[in-house]
Amino acid sequence: MAGTTPILSLEYRISREDFTAYSTRSMERQYALRARRANRSGTVKLAVGLIAAVYVGWAVSVGVISRERGNTPAILFAAALLVYGAYSFCYYRYLFPWLVKRNAREGYESSSYLQNPVKLEFTAGGFTETSEGKAIRYRWDEVKQITLEDEVYQLHLREAGRTLLIPRHSIGEEKYLLDEVLEGAAEKFGIGMEKQ
Repeated sequence: MAGTTPILSLEYRISREDFTAYSTRSMERQYALRARRANRSGTVKLAVGLIAAVYVGWAVSVGVISRERGNTPAILFAAALLVYGAYSFCYYRYLFPWLVKRNAREGYESSSYLQNPVKLEFTAGGFTETSEGKAIRYRWDEVKQITLEDEVYQLHLREAGRTLLIPRHSIGEEKYLLDEVLEGAAEKFGIGMEKQ
């Protein structure tokens, strides 16, 4: 690998909080458009369900619909429409964020990689990641994007959409040197860099 003299060596652990926050933001971005559409259609479905429930309630109270006349399907349809509308309205607002956080917690707890120390050694030509006794070398041209979000650097690799997380807050004073190394690599190798 070109430029193999180490510039910076880091050793850190990824906390459950860092991983959960990263997973939550990643999923929110990935499903943002779908969530907006679902929230709009959920509002409409909930409104239609409420209107149907109010109408059926009124119709039952004045005797237009009665169970004796075999109108149970109308009552069940209004109830189902109301439940489906409430589910559609609530899914991306409440259920989806809860599911993402739960899945992130379970993913963290089942991943030995996330629970073990990670060592990164940066050189002019790339970096080496060592975890669980395995070392993987990457060239800078294998990095497609560098993102700093809430004090966690994300190195988005071209390899199968993998992302390396570097919790900037967990590496002490070396974080300033890390900033320089990543900004220099981004400029030299044309890697997109985004700070949020």
